[in-house]
Amino acid sequence: MVRHGNNEAEEAHDANFKIEPARDVPDRDDDRLRCIASRGPRIGTNSKNRQQSNSTVISQMLMEKILSVPPGAPTPTLSDCTGTSTTITASGSATGSGGTLLSTGDIDFSQTAGSAGDPTGYYMLYTACGTNGRQSTYDVRWNIKTPSPYVELIVVSAKLQGSGTNLALFSPAVTIRSMIGQGD
Repeated sequence: MVRHGNNEAEEAHDANFKIEPARDVPDRDDDRLRCIASRGPRIGTNSKNRQQSNSTVISQMLMEKILSVPPGAPTPTLSDCTGTSTTITASGSATGSGGTLLSTGDIDFSQTAGSAGDPTGYYMLYTACGTNGRQSTYDVRWNIKTPSPYVELIVVSAKLQGSGTNLALFSPAVTIRSMIGQGD
């Protein structure tokens, strides 16, 4: 036991703790199963983690671009590694402009990009380039709502294009939200 201070009644109390070594789970059918609770996840070692990580970075990059646009400024553009340039619409409306939002507040990726559900200026296909000519294209969409003339609520989502239900490529959409406002 380890002496660990006093409680509210100023009485001494003891804290117990136990450290156990990490153990591997036996191999089954040549799968290298690891006890995640003991060893922790190995972040960044497989393509699924990198794809979701890229979705996060791309969403954050676009969010920062939108947040940096002052009212009345020219419409910004964003270029990917292939040189494709996309015009970013950074204005909203009281009911929300851009990608259709689900009841959860996430972007509805079932809408066709360029349709009424995801109008031009509120979506892009962003290509991330890797080593040896590898490229991954991400479907990025956003919605901007202005509940008052002084506040904007921005929702940006990105997901690996074509991942669908393919478990080898499965990469859930990453959604980030931010609110920006002007004060007196």
